[in-house]
Amino acid sequence: SDVCSSDLLLSSDCQHPVQRMDCRYCERVRQRLFFVGAENSGAIGLKRRITRTSDLLSLLELKDAPSVLAARVQEHTWDSAVDLVHLYPFHLRRVLEGYVNGNLSAKDVELWANALECREDVGFSASYEQLCRAVLHALANPLLTTPLSQSSAQHWLSQLPNEIGRAHV
Repeated sequence: SDVCSSDLLLSSDCQHPVQRMDCRYCERVRQRLFFVGAENSGAIGLKRRITRTSDLLSLLELKDAPSVLAARVQEHTWDSAVDLVHLYPFHLRRVLEGYVNGNLSAKDVELWANALECREDVGFSASYEQLCRAVLHALANPLLTTPLSQSSAQHWLSQLPNEIGRAHV
């Protein structure tokens, strides 16, 4: 389809092979790449910003093992003047469903959440910011909150919307 997936808010990764001027997601990517900060100026800085954004997106979308992705993201500083990527409820659902289905261990989920929690370059869905922060905090800190189990994963899944604007009941 020629529709950018971000227009449907189903993925944080645009499906266009080349950035399009009429795509809201492509425009956000262009803005993030050029306004990250003065310390990353020039061609080397642009490459660093692109790599950082790409690594964060890969982590959000679990494009590889959480340990590999977390290590890649930890190579980048955590502070940022702007959000380079946004965490949406569907990211959390994907990870929790991976745990429930046995594709991810509790340790994998904790590692994934720890790699994202407290990063200033990761923003949250405006509509679900409080919920996303709470779920991410719980997943990143099982010793402070509740250890991840099938029951707790199902609880969080029941709280997260499964479609835009509708909670899973």
